[in-house]
Amino acid sequence: MPFYLSPQTLKKQTKILVKNWKHSSITTAKSRTLLCQLYGYGNSHEYQKFQKEKGLNFSTINKASFSLYYKTFIQKLSALADINETQAQKIIHLLWSDYLKDNLDISTKLYTASFYFYGACLDFVDAEVFKYDFNDNPSVKDAIEAIGVPHVEVGHILVNGQAKGFDRRLKENDKVEVYGQSISSTLPFKPQKISFLLDVHLGTLARYLRMAGFDALYESKDYGDAFLAEVASSDEHIMLSRDIGLLKRGKLDYGHWVRHTDPKEQFKEIVKLYGLEESFKPMSRCISCNEAINAVEKTAIESLVPSKVYAWKEDFFQCSSCAKVYWEGSHYENMMMFLDEVSL
Repeated sequence: MPFYLSPQTLKKQTKILVKNWKHSSITTAKSRTLLCQLYGYGNSHEYQKFQKEKGLNFSTINKASFSLYYKTFIQKLSALADINETQAQKIIHLLWSDYLKDNLDISTKLYTASFYFYGACLDFVDAEVFKYDFNDNPSVKDAIEAIGVPHVEVGHILVNGQAKGFDRRLKENDKVEVYGQSISSTLPFKPQKISFLLDVHLGTLARYLRMAGFDALYESKDYGDAFLAEVASSDEHIMLSRDIGLLKRGKLDYGHWVRHTDPKEQFKEIVKLYGLEESFKPMSRCISCNEAINAVEKTAIESLVPSKVYAWKEDFFQCSSCAKVYWEGSHYENMMMFLDEVSL
């Protein structure tokens, strides 16, 4: 059943639509047809025919009842005009401003979904349960990050009890359960080959990771979030940072927000999270530049080490890139004690 709309109102709304249409060019005739279809007529000719008929029943629109049709009009205009619902909502508010200005704000969202957060995800939110209001059909990923949780921190998602990925589109009354990262994560957690990229604030952690033999890229110069996200994505590094905004970069597949501020505790945190206890390879990677170190002939490095060290040590190692020389002295013993402590 079509809605009753007086010729005067249709003419007024046609002018409003033509004046405020920002999505493509629209003629007065097309605008009039679009409005007629919005209110239940096949086209403007059918509207004129209905106006001449006597005794027909129409649905009526008034200020008191408009809220009943509000969502329907937005959804229908979105479909008819091939625009998103947020755009359609703005137009409806222009067309019916007198009816809406005191009842429904333009920021009112059409749909609601419930989000439940568990485990490590609770480090980013101040409540376990959120009502998330939305228009259109945002992805689960976009909604999770809008609430505050970086997508790289999410390990498992259930939507209405079924496991789903980040690209699942939200629907009205969805129940979304979001779990943090773990070894059993069903979402991207770590690449097949472990390697890390650390931001400018995690230099000491980078040295600890290299000390244990892990590939840990780090530069003391700040290259910016966009550059770091690009490098991490293209080379499949795990992005480590204490910058939550960086970890929300869409390009990132793997990442972790480092909770601790003490470097030794940070190292323990990373080892435990990614299950690295059995993967330590000390004296295999340069702590200074991250490249491989290899055994070297003693005579080749005589000029590069203190004479006392050269006299009492037989085994030496050298970085293949920066040429730094290593040997198993007191620093090595302290390093092994620390790694043994972490691996317990």
